[in-house]
Amino acid sequence: SSRHEWTANSAPGSTVRLSAYGSTAKAETAWKMLSGRFPAVAGMTRQVVPYNGGYRLRAVAGSPDQAKAACAAVSAGGENCFVVR
Repeated sequence: SSRHEWTANSAPGSTVRLSAYGSTAKAETAWKMLSGRFPAVAGMTRQVVPYNGGYRLRAVAGSPDQAKAACAAVSAGGENCFVVR
């Protein structure tokens, strides 16, 4: 079972933004792909955040170090990722 949270209180620097999509369905599909490819992402809590242009797909780590490591793995795999806070 996958964890899903629309909002999460987390330590500064422990949330990463993976990408943005036009619908929650596209964000869900991307989450399945990314969490399947990257074990570091699979261990994080998914966040889908609405904004004016669609939905941002984020992942919340247990710590800033975990967030940085996950982003490094995702970026090395050719996907977008950056720490947002």
